[in-house]
Amino acid sequence: MAKEILRYCYINVTKTGWYNLTFNYAVPAFVNTAHTVLMRVYRCTSSEGRKLVYDRRVSCPAGGGTLASGDVFLLESIPAYLFQGSNVNYKINIEFDDIEDYGPAGAPGPSDARTITITSNPAPVLKNDVIAVFAPHQDDDTLLFAQTMTEAVKNNKVAKVVFATNAYHPTVAYRLQEAVNVLTANNLNIPRRDIIFMGYGDGTTLERAYTSSDPNRIYESLDNMTRTFGDYPKGLFDFNFLYRNGRQSSALPYSRNSIRQDFEDIVKLYKPSEIYTTSVQDSHTDHKTTYNFLNEVLSDLKISDKTYSPKLNCSIVWGATSEYPGNTSNTFLNPFAFNGNQNISTKPLVWQNRVTKILGTGSVTRTDKASALLAYKSQISPGSFLSLFAKNDEYYWTKDFADIAYISKITRSSENASTGQFAVNAANGVISGFGDTRLSNDISYKQEWAVSGGSAGWIKLDFGGMFTVRQINLYDRVNATDNIMSGRLSFSDGAVVNVGALPPGRAKHTVTLSPARNISWVRFDILSSTGPNTGLAEIEVIT
Repeated sequence: MAKEILRYCYINVTKTGWYNLTFNYAVPAFVNTAHTVLMRVYRCTSSEGRKLVYDRRVSCPAGGGTLASGDVFLLESIPAYLFQGSNVNYKINIEFDDIEDYGPAGAPGPSDARTITITSNPAPVLKNDVIAVFAPHQDDDTLLFAQTMTEAVKNNKVAKVVFATNAYHPTVAYRLQEAVNVLTANNLNIPRRDIIFMGYGDGTTLERAYTSSDPNRIYESLDNMTRTFGDYPKGLFDFNFLYRNGRQSSALPYSRNSIRQDFEDIVKLYKPSEIYTTSVQDSHTDHKTTYNFLNEVLSDLKISDKTYSPKLNCSIVWGATSEYPGNTSNTFLNPFAFNGNQNISTKPLVWQNRVTKILGTGSVTRTDKASALLAYKSQISPGSFLSLFAKNDEYYWTKDFADIAYISKITRSSENASTGQFAVNAANGVISGFGDTRLSNDISYKQEWAVSGGSAGWIKLDFGGMFTVRQINLYDRVNATDNIMSGRLSFSDGAVVNVGALPPGRAKHTVTLSPARNISWVRFDILSSTGPNTGLAEIEVIT
């Protein structure tokens, strides 16, 4: 192999983002073999000199084949994290890995074999807003959020699709390429640069790592893999390779620390306003653990970056009823229906509180989604369970991280531990409790806080830092007997706000703080109430 630096260019970066480089090259007729482009990015500063920050090989043209005179090769997806700081020069070197035998005797050598010109787009490709779909596996993205992804693209947003796990190693090439093919076509129209593979093991790897008492312990997947991987010859790289170092030898181990760091880095890199994933109530271990990692990362980021308040939206693939998702129904059925009753759920996800999106509203149609699902040929066949997810609607539940009750340390005067009515239930995002006929009885009362007896008590939320709070929302216990008649909110800055009777039946009582208060804790005292066990269904602290 002979290497030849054909051309280079400089781009001056004024904003972090993705940059397109277009390479136009001409190849003489006798060169009939595929070649590989080696792209190297150097950061050029007075303090560092010229520092290599990116190194990637891409087949040219993609997938191999014969290079024809005048072919145009568009290389996208230079990682945004490389381009940091304003007014920094980056030098882009382009090399060919050339076959030494260039043709018959007397044929032009490497320096004459081709010409290349490089043009760069100095403006980032990133758009106004980013959403991110974190799919445990290749197909969960389209099963649950086809409408969400295409709606975002239509509205000039970036839709990042992140796959937490790869297929088993022997089939990874097929599965990863299959995902790319599905998402970039079928009227989904997700650009290749917006598809990210984290490269972790399928099966129970995520769950074992998440629950590990040793965050650095390395776990082995069911196909005997212990480090992140992709299909490198085809340019299907894992996140660590593509976004951090460009070295296969530096693949990350299957440990809790590595997995969590990848989730955090992806979120911090793109700061999506909306994140979509599978629910912690999904029965598949990879599905619930993907949610758990994201929930943990977002909770910690809320403390370190108080201005970042994304919404975490979750849906269900594997439910707890044989009726789901509905063999003949045009819309989804309740995945946790109680004894066949679609209005009652056996999980703390109230079916009536879901967000529903209707397909065909200016974006992907039901027919499009059905075609996309069947294009996941390795996973979905006509008439199978997963093919039934091509319905007229999609749904999810939302957790809003503008509410810092989620991240608070909670103390209380007392709690009814014998019935599971703990104080932490008042900040779990579920506005429910005993008497709520939308949930089965064994679930409903475990969603609220009740004192261990009496008509008075208090609950305190400590945020672990200073936050600017603009609103407090209070929800009384759901049943018609235990109702708060008066209370008092007190804050870490010494302020006090008196509260009157709370409305019954899951209705919200809003206390607006004007001006907003910069505080580290809030306490609510119940001064008087009716019934034997006062308490709250929920308290929300809105930043």
